[in-house]
Amino acid sequence: MQVASSGWRLMLMPVDTEMANMYPDKRDNQIDKMLLRYTSGILLVLMLIAGSAIEVRGQVIRGTVIDSQTDDAVSFASVFFSGTIVGTVADENGEFELDISRHATLPLSVSAIGYSSVSLEGISTSEPLLVYLTPMVYDIPAIDISGRSLERERMANLQNFRNQFLGMTSYAGRCEILNEEDITFNYGSESDTLKAVALKPLQIHNKALGYIITFYLENFEYCRGSRNVIYTGKFIFTDDGSGRISGSFNEIRRNNVYGGSIMHFFRSLWADDLEAQGFSVLDQAGNSLSYQDIVIIEEGQKYLVCPENLIISYFGYSGTGRVRNTRSFLRLLKDRVSFQECGYFDPVAIILGGDMGRQRVGDMLPIGFVPK
Repeated sequence: MQVASSGWRLMLMPVDTEMANMYPDKRDNQIDKMLLRYTSGILLVLMLIAGSAIEVRGQVIRGTVIDSQTDDAVSFASVFFSGTIVGTVADENGEFELDISRHATLPLSVSAIGYSSVSLEGISTSEPLLVYLTPMVYDIPAIDISGRSLERERMANLQNFRNQFLGMTSYAGRCEILNEEDITFNYGSESDTLKAVALKPLQIHNKALGYIITFYLENFEYCRGSRNVIYTGKFIFTDDGSGRISGSFNEIRRNNVYGGSIMHFFRSLWADDLEAQGFSVLDQAGNSLSYQDIVIIEEGQKYLVCPENLIISYFGYSGTGRVRNTRSFLRLLKDRVSFQECGYFDPVAIILGGDMGRQRVGDMLPIGFVPK
């Protein structure tokens, strides 16, 4: 039996527009101040452990999902690459098979209602896959809504949840959580923190981009005082079918979201094509940085390296021909961060600010998205 584990820790911190107008010789001190001051963002943490052994025939994996406490099969568990459109569902006996050829280098996620998700990396090819899921224990008590005051409180909590989880961009505004009744809230007055869990996967319809996102939310915490947000979970995309009616509009909006996004940046960085794609990267002093300055390659794997904050500017055109000029800020909390050609990156220690920091669930695209 082989044990594989992986973690996801992503922090995004909005920064106001004053940063874009700073003089280069003042940026270094100002950025540090802004990053400390503007603590609103997302801290997305996925620390998942699973036992696994895997048999691969061609590019198809087969396996069984099992309850770690009872050794019973977990029926109808979801097996997928988080952030993509590639996945499957186990049968009533917990058995599944999945073609992994499109995303073989990404972590494989397994989720089920009532269980903590797991993520598999570096898996063996010698035996069938056995995935053990641990029942989830919720420490947030359910609240029986009765009376107008409690109903108003729940509506306020829902609005805060939508704003911090989906975001507050125009595309986030067209997202609808189809099963909000499955979200349970608890507010701690001493810590001024709103907590939430979802007993079932959240079904999020992004009407602007034409996607349904199934999000296995395990934890959500929003501190109103500091404006910090933490949430954990795994998610998979499916097309909502609206392309038959509004396909060209969906395509334009998806391209708009993609331009200047963190996915676009890492894809361009992988190809050493930042300038042609509209990106420029500066250090805190305003000096231009090249591909060779911020990328190292070891055994075919590329890593982003930067000892200080990066300023990432993007200039491009939207699908409607409008000029798009954005500025974002990136800081590593590790010595280096791995990334892949598809735009997937190791998010264990990245802080994003500015425009990239404002993109949340409502502005997400599948990892396999190809702009047109």
